[in-house]
Amino acid sequence: MPSRRSFVMHLAAAGAAVHTAASRAQQAILAQQPDPNQFETGDLVWPKPAGAFIPYAGVDPNKAAVSNGELAEEEWQKLRVDFIRSTRASAAQATAEDRTYQLQLAQVVEDMTYTSFINKYAADSSPEDFQTYGIGQLAYVGHVAFVEVDAATKTPYVVEAVYGKNLACESCVQRVRYADWLKARGDILVWHGRLKNLDAAQRGAVLAYAKSQQNKPYRFFNFDLADDSGFYCSKLVWQSVKKATGVAIDGNDNPKRAIWFSPLQLMKSRAHIGLLSSPGNYRNT
Repeated sequence: MPSRRSFVMHLAAAGAAVHTAASRAQQAILAQQPDPNQFETGDLVWPKPAGAFIPYAGVDPNKAAVSNGELAEEEWQKLRVDFIRSTRASAAQATAEDRTYQLQLAQVVEDMTYTSFINKYAADSSPEDFQTYGIGQLAYVGHVAFVEVDAATKTPYVVEAVYGKNLACESCVQRVRYADWLKARGDILVWHGRLKNLDAAQRGAVLAYAKSQQNKPYRFFNFDLADDSGFYCSKLVWQSVKKATGVAIDGNDNPKRAIWFSPLQLMKSRAHIGLLSSPGNYRNT
């Protein structure tokens, strides 16, 4: 029979081994980009250009490193003006309930400055949530995409709603190889997450719905998350999860929003999203 001393030493050694294993697991999670071998169909990735500060544009073009998949401020302003005009025109033909909603949306967007857009799109974060880099510069918020792993070849693909000229189409929902996606985006950090409380078949159904929207247009000024005529990146995720599982990933079943559902808001939906690989804080890295 082992002595009390040897038993205590054995427990201490076992505890140290568990601590070491836990530390290694934590270190494995901290990475600039995830290991593609860990991908499963239905996973999510959030890219961010290394050194980028501003979501969808750059106050200082020498500092902001925004990829061609995001809206620049000038383009955002043009879409804003077009949205206000078309929404007010369509409101005249809408039912009373829809008319009220559309007119409210038009007014909200008309009153919105680009700076307020940055704050609102960053999941309504308060000023202390941001790390400031100089005057008016806030941490980049960004983009989100689905992952699909081809069952036969094990090759990972990305399914996303993306702006501008891209690998598969222009301002559209596209499906491209993950390796090509990384190469096209250049020097980026990537967060990797997985939908919680869903098995592989359910996550596959979510991805299948997203894939069924391929080649549909990118429409950023589209605040109805149930409208499938066009998508922005995180709207595609919200609608795909809702259609496939019945779950509103942010806990809000009302699809008619007064502001965008952002990639950061999606990441912060911790009841439904688990991060598996992270370069650090998404807002401030």
